[in-house]
Amino acid sequence: MAKVIWKYPISGYACQFKVPVGAHALHVGLQDDAIMVWMLVDDGPALEPKEVAEFYTIATGEPMLQQEGFLMHYIGTVHPERFVFHVFRKLPLPKGVSVPLGGK
Repeated sequence: MAKVIWKYPISGYACQFKVPVGAHALHVGLQDDAIMVWMLVDDGPALEPKEVAEFYTIATGEPMLQQEGFLMHYIGTVHPERFVFHVFRKLPLPKGVSVPLGGK
């Protein structure tokens, strides 16, 4: 099965969009002053079914989202104008795995 790269806009603190199941975030960057994420997806019939991809944009110095049962996977950092934002994808933890909240 061939792979293709698709691009999605990231807007606001939190955003969601539907992607083919198994889509993998490759890179986050700026294009025409907008934050974008590029994702590797299977081409062809595998474009269905879809899953919701949830992304968070966190400014330097701001608190991280912590939610039991989920992992915040770092995608990359962007520098629009004088700001610095770090983009994370929220992923479910595998069954039987736990991560303590609060850094302890």
